Amino acid sequence: MPAVRLAEIMRLQPQSLTRLIAALEEDGLIERERGAYDRRTITLSITRAGRMAVRRDLSARKAWLSRAMAETLTPEEQALLATASPLMLRLADAL
Repeated sequence: MPAVRLAEIMRLQPQSLTRLIAALEEDGLIERERGAYDRRTITLSITRAGRMAVRRDLSARKAWLSRAMAETLTPEEQALLATASPLMLRLADAL
């Protein structure tokens, strides 16, 4: 996917995406490689460290959400959110 399109999807300016990619690469979370057929294209790949960072982040987010729901919502409200979540995901995919 061209960087311009990725920036559009992420609602970032292309310059911001360039800085973000550079920071992720510097941190060892992704690798860049020039296209074999078109040297203007760049392929981004997540590294092992990047996959581990994503797993840690998702785990922390899930733990926070579970705690927040248990402390704040009634069982009925939790069930309502579980019912509504596929609809919210569908809306997010539509944007």
